[in-house]
Amino acid sequence: MSTHSNPYVQGGWYGASSFTLGPDQNADPPSAYGALPMLNTTDASDENLAGYTAFRDAEGRSIALIEWTARPAVEVRGAVVKSSASEWVKVEQDPIFGRPVRRMEVRGAKFVWCPNGEALLLFTQAPSSIPLVVVTKQKHVVDLEMSEQALARGLLEPCIVAVTLLLSGRRLE
Repeated sequence: MSTHSNPYVQGGWYGASSFTLGPDQNADPPSAYGALPMLNTTDASDENLAGYTAFRDAEGRSIALIEWTARPAVEVRGAVVKSSASEWVKVEQDPIFGRPVRRMEVRGAKFVWCPNGEALLLFTQAPSSIPLVVVTKQKHVVDLEMSEQALARGLLEPCIVAVTLLLSGRRLE
């Protein structure tokens, strides 16, 4: 059985690779993208971390940090070196998309956040491509839909941090 599309297996959850075939004998497990392993965040209130949002994995390891200063800074372990948020998700007028977009780089690969109505879409540099990520917000709930390609590229943590920045209401520039 291929487990490349099973987020339970990708998250290291025990027993996640076993499933039964459906009536159509389809060998692919059902999609479980809504049930990905969760990250913990801490809006630091103790004096050692005041002004920071720390992101931790299920084992409590620090994986990302946002420093909420006048010019916020961001770091995502293994994906984004510490830099100003305005440089990491930089606003540019894009002639291909025909509107302002935010460019983001993760592990040397370049992506584009593009607003589309009530949604925020993440694309590779090609505008004709299907979005890798779709973000929507209803009241206080943010829905982050990740494609298999986005997960395979290791974009889960960087996208959670980017969406936190972009939907924070804070000025990044």
